[in-house]
Amino acid sequence: DLITIGVIKKAHGINGYVHVHPLTYDPNRFFALKRVYLNDKRKTELKIEDIKQSGKSLIVKFRNCDNRLAADALKSLELMVPETEKIKLPSDVYFIHDLIDCTVFDSSGQQIGIVIDVQENGGNDLYVVQRSDLTEVLIPAVSQFIKSIEIELKKIEISEIPGLLD
Repeated sequence: DLITIGVIKKAHGINGYVHVHPLTYDPNRFFALKRVYLNDKRKTELKIEDIKQSGKSLIVKFRNCDNRLAADALKSLELMVPETEKIKLPSDVYFIHDLIDCTVFDSSGQQIGIVIDVQENGGNDLYVVQRSDLTEVLIPAVSQFIKSIEIELKKIEISEIPGLLD
């Protein structure tokens, strides 16, 4: 199994470099990687030749990606690594793919819905929860609202949040 650690945003320059938006707890992990896989039909392996930090982004050069046209062809593709290479996280931090499909309950045990996405929102993430009527609600991923997360049980318990579910 492969897990996503970044997304190629756009080409950088004319020599085949790309901007990568890291989707990982520790973006520095990229500097130790020798190869990644594309989230395409073939799970194409890309060998990393060079990486540079550029603000919150990374500038990456892959072997055989030698011009802007080749770099443009990679735009919007996800970069993945084998799940066996995932990094160890602090106890209160979770991989997005582990949160997807978790069932969300309030403190009385009433089911709110299912996590279908996690949005990065500057200061804190937002869990996108789809309710049974297919409407969506955004729940801030902060300790004030999240009482517990049990990844093994795919269960998240939230505090009562006045007005959030109206």
